[in-house]
Amino acid sequence: HVEFAVPKDSNSGVYLMGRYEVQILDSHGKTGVKYGDCGGLYTNGKGFHGRPPAVNASLPPGEWQSFDITFRAPRFDASGKKTANAVFVKVLHNGKVIHENVECTGPTRGAKLPSEGPTGPILLQGDHGPKMTLDQDSLEKTHLDEVGGILAAYRVPEALRSRLSPESTPVNAMRAIVGFI
Repeated sequence: HVEFAVPKDSNSGVYLMGRYEVQILDSHGKTGVKYGDCGGLYTNGKGFHGRPPAVNASLPPGEWQSFDITFRAPRFDASGKKTANAVFVKVLHNGKVIHENVECTGPTRGAKLPSEGPTGPILLQGDHGPKMTLDQDSLEKTHLDEVGGILAAYRVPEALRSRLSPESTPVNAMRAIVGFI
């Protein structure tokens, strides 16, 4: 679960395992969305040509939005050979299904870890347009019991969230609960 608010004309993304991007973009009101629009799965230019969201569920700039992402990491055998591609099992944007069972043949363009592997970090992109301004102390790691594949949660503390209100400041703000299956 990722919650985000983007200013007008903003561009960001969520990288699962540091390799597979779900795009965050100010796409409110846009028709004919493409893989580079909000909720799109970005291309890798090497066989995976990206996937636009099934519907444009984007809210106006400055409103809090959400992704609920169910993602299966690629599988590898004991020798390190890939045996199954990564799969976006289901992605919801503001409660609407935008992707189901989308297989990624490799990392998407802009991946911070260009070669595939069995593990990797969650990365929140903030280097395009109005920048994300969360520093290292902005996210609190909270412990959760392992339930349904959720291993840890990161959240923006409430005091900081109110200070980063997109209605009053030109920043991207995100908070995420992350799990892999």
